[in-house]
Amino acid sequence: MILFSCEKTGKKEPKVYETPIYENLAAKYDVEPVTEALTGIRSFEITNAGVYVIEKNDKVLSGKFERETVETGKAVLKLQGFGKVTIVDDRITKADANVSITFEPEVGSPILVVAEPVPPTTSAGADVMAKINRAWKVTATELVISTFKISKTFEGGCDIPAILTYLEGKIDGFKADKDYAGYVVKDLSITDNSIIVRFTNADALSAPLTIGSNLDFSYKVSGSQVGNPIFNGEASGKISFDKWNEPVVSIGAKINDKNGNVYNGSVKFYLSETEVL
Repeated sequence: MILFSCEKTGKKEPKVYETPIYENLAAKYDVEPVTEALTGIRSFEITNAGVYVIEKNDKVLSGKFERETVETGKAVLKLQGFGKVTIVDDRITKADANVSITFEPEVGSPILVVAEPVPPTTSAGADVMAKINRAWKVTATELVISTFKISKTFEGGCDIPAILTYLEGKIDGFKADKDYAGYVVKDLSITDNSIIVRFTNADALSAPLTIGSNLDFSYKVSGSQVGNPIFNGEASGKISFDKWNEPVVSIGAKINDKNGNVYNGSVKFYLSETEVL
């Protein structure tokens, strides 16, 4: 008798999610109008995976943060590429509080703002949001433009310049309406309030996000932010999970060219949890 065995090494199993490192600190704050007018800072958000976003009227600052000290009602965080922030918020240990945030940039004077916590804008279940609310890398991007019978999956991420170059070879006369060099997705975060997309060499996109109970969603960027050919300034879509328990984000996209033509399509992002760098 000959015995055969099956080698199971390398077999992919459905993803089991651990609690993110900054679960107890994650929050979004809207700056009150008086201090917004003085400082230009509209909002500040820290995610449970370690991404910070400072939304200003003229740009979005984003990077990795690390905990310096956390005590009762107060947290001091190091913001990569910015400096430091001190958050005084009693909600760190108990409910209800007025919030003050002091930004200490590496260059320039400290900036003190008064802020208000933003309540969650999702009606999805807590167990589902516990899976979604973290940082993701894009493992593949699937683009469909039915008018031109285009259906293409770009493996390895979301490289917007490469996608536009592909379209130039498929659609006569198509040329991107601006230079999108640097718009390669570094990571994508979904929180109880926002969608945050960070690029390798371009300003991040951060937009208020509403998620329904069936995981349909919509977002619209605010302030001076603008969208790009894949992550438009306003979009709607749906989140689902594949057989590996990893999310797939589907959105509608309008791709504009320099001649003013608009190409309606759909995009799917296949995601896998990632460490924030």
